[in-house]
Amino acid sequence: MISQSEITYDVYISDMIPQADATPLPNGDHPMWQPMSSTLISGPTEAVLVDPPLTIKQTEALADWVESFGKKLSYIYITHGHGDHWFGTKPLTERFPGVSVYATEGTLEVMRQNASDGVPGEFWTTRFPDQIPDVPILAKTVPADGFSVDGAKIVVVEAGHSDGDNTTMLHVPSIGLVVAGDVVYTNVHQYLARLATMTRRTLQRPGNTSTMPKASLRPGRRNCSSSPR
Repeated sequence: MISQSEITYDVYISDMIPQADATPLPNGDHPMWQPMSSTLISGPTEAVLVDPPLTIKQTEALADWVESFGKKLSYIYITHGHGDHWFGTKPLTERFPGVSVYATEGTLEVMRQNASDGVPGEFWTTRFPDQIPDVPILAKTVPADGFSVDGAKIVVVEAGHSDGDNTTMLHVPSIGLVVAGDVVYTNVHQYLARLATMTRRTLQRPGNTSTMPKASLRPGRRNCSSSPR
């Protein structure tokens, strides 16, 4: 049996990047796309990566970081369907042959909205021209009972609507870890463009972690001044 001490996690932050087609801010600054975090959950021999980033350059840097751990990348998990949490998937599958890509059915639905027929939507291409890799939807539906990394159970938690529809989190009970995706932001302004569609339960979403004792929450959005783990 894998001991608790043998399961670890590390977080990589993809820095802010400029948006090409965006109205200047009131102070004249050029709008920047938010930083986002990708979490690597590792056992002695294998790992799962949560949420690939957006651009080719970001994905190459993340792949170098993952490779530095010397573990087999067995899985990629996508917490929700916004393109900046999965457009980097294909280059990662090429860099790490044999990796399985998982998402929930709800996430797959939103992924198709963001990249119909494997082509990024105009929302993304106008902001990041010539920066986004090919984006075929490679994810398969995650098994109903989750999956495991070196015997440590990885559990999917449905979170409903956060900053988008059909979002999820990952729970690693053996180490009390919750990788929260965009359900949780830290030191970054929250995306509220869809505020009109949010329901009261969205504002109460952290309650979904109430059954996870001593949970360590890893936000999907955080800046580099946040603690490294």
